[in-house]
Amino acid sequence: MDFTPSRELVLKKLHDCFPDAAIAREALAVLDTYGIENWHREKERVQLALLKISAGNLDKLRLRTNGARLDYRDTLMPAEFHEQSQASSNTPPQEMEVLRRRDREEYEKWLESGGAEARHYSSR
Repeated sequence: MDFTPSRELVLKKLHDCFPDAAIAREALAVLDTYGIENWHREKERVQLALLKISAGNLDKLRLRTNGARLDYRDTLMPAEFHEQSQASSNTPPQEMEVLRRRDREEYEKWLESGGAEARHYSSR
């Protein structure tokens, strides 16, 4: 599967995370509030991250989208770099590489999944 962030991939994951059509429309309206300002970067990548960390919860999506509109990095870190962001500056390089690989594998697994579940985010 191609994991390049795109509108098509955002819409696929939107419908995976929010299978009810009415809720999906509302979730898309929320998502589309990110990317309208000139300082909003990487619209589709951030929208995918928002879907992942919201884990199918519309209220959480609203809250996290408001945060992303202020600083998108606060959205990318927990979605794409969860384990790496928990490591300390003293983490050995070999261990950091393992964390990087696990984070990438976990993200790709979520992208391939047909639902909202995310290993680190379902309880947040």
